Amino acid sequence: MSAGVCGCSMSKVLFLSDIELKNPMRGTPIHVARLLTELRREHDMVVCAASVPDDLTDVFVQYPRGGGLGKLRALLRIVDAHHPDIIFTIGQTGLVGPVLLKFLRRVPIVVELQGVEYVEKYAMGHIGLFQYYFWKYKSMLLLPLFDAVIAFTRRTAGLYPFVRNVKIIFPGIDLETVPYDTEPKPMTPLIAGYAGNTDAYQGLTHLIEAIALVRERGLDARLHLVLTGDDAKVRARIEAFNLTSVTSIVRNISHAEAQQEMRKTSTIVIPRTNALESVYGFPSKLPEALAMGIPVILTNVGPVPELMPEIGEHALVIPVEDISNHLADALTRVAAMSVAERKKLGEDARGYAKRFSWERAMGVASDAFKSAVG
Repeated sequence: MSAGVCGCSMSKVLFLSDIELKNPMRGTPIHVARLLTELRREHDMVVCAASVPDDLTDVFVQYPRGGGLGKLRALLRIVDAHHPDIIFTIGQTGLVGPVLLKFLRRVPIVVELQGVEYVEKYAMGHIGLFQYYFWKYKSMLLLPLFDAVIAFTRRTAGLYPFVRNVKIIFPGIDLETVPYDTEPKPMTPLIAGYAGNTDAYQGLTHLIEAIALVRERGLDARLHLVLTGDDAKVRARIEAFNLTSVTSIVRNISHAEAQQEMRKTSTIVIPRTNALESVYGFPSKLPEALAMGIPVILTNVGPVPELMPEIGEHALVIPVEDISNHLADALTRVAAMSVAERKKLGEDARGYAKRFSWERAMGVASDAFKSAVG
């Protein structure tokens, strides 16, 4: 056994997942692509995926198409060709393959859970009740067979009581590459920014309603949205509240471009609802928003209760009940902040964001690898 995980030299890690990682635009692929890049610093990586970014092409192996025995044979050939010390995968969709490889080739296996996919799929209507329970109990059966489980939240890990070796990881950021303005922008008008997809659990309807509410109070408030996915319902909602003239929408841009767009805002809002999709996942945009030094408003859902009370000192945390009104109050509070108050909040939030460094994330993953091999 090589000892990047046991203490003597670099370990060989085979990442195995049918995930598209080239030009990632959403949270999960962005996180996975960067984590794999960082892990190369300490481990000999082989990345078996659907696609990879340019900086991973030299270690890329195409994930096999098809299924059944043909796919298993292809996976066995990949393992036999590369002789990994660890097999690393993500999510609950591809658990069977690594488990079979563990017993057929005696390789320790590690999985990272960013949320609970069968809960999210069911809540969004993508699977029925039978599929939900089948996927749930399959996960409960297979996950204890993994030698280590990495989870984004303790609540997610708690769904699987028979899993013994659990590590908690946060989405990572490279603080030096996150844009940061040392001097706060003028607060008039108040521009509320949001970056992400348009799924209902993200709470965009509440943000739109909150802007309408504060405008009724006489505050010049506007929306700046960076969106992926179908935005027809969002645009209809904006029009229904007569906010079209005070709303700007940018669509389907790169991650770096999205960061620059958020620099135009007075506050970054993460208004997730208490829907099933939000409860177990970690909003990957949160660490980055904090690092930008712009006041952040977010709902107390998902990982936020686990980060309290400390995160409440660096962001405005609002209840998940009656989000629109609580958000309107938070927007009013931000608008009333002095330049000095906003500057202090931004500086402290950027300091707090250091806990979400890639070095820390890589350390958690490496610790999981080490514990997996005993």
